[in-house]
Amino acid sequence: MKNESYHIEEYTFAAADKLLFDANIWLYIYGPQGNPADQRTRVYSAALAKILAARSRIVLDVLILSEFINRYARLRYPDAGWMAKEIQVVP
Repeated sequence: MKNESYHIEEYTFAAADKLLFDANIWLYIYGPQGNPADQRTRVYSAALAKILAARSRIVLDVLILSEFINRYARLRYPDAGWMAKEIQVVP
């Protein structure tokens, strides 16, 4: 299988497509800092609507999911730095 990249605004999505989004794209769509007026948010949200309408398959790597959760938590709870200091590794 050949990996290719396309301009998301010009691509015609199909049911046979298998798509992998980077964590940053998920953050623009669902992140706590999301700004509906931001061009990237509008583009990615519109693309997601087209993807869902076309019934394309979205695949998600566990590393990307982990990166999204970590960044989301840090953006949503910026004052929670104390949590990391409370965690202790017991040998």
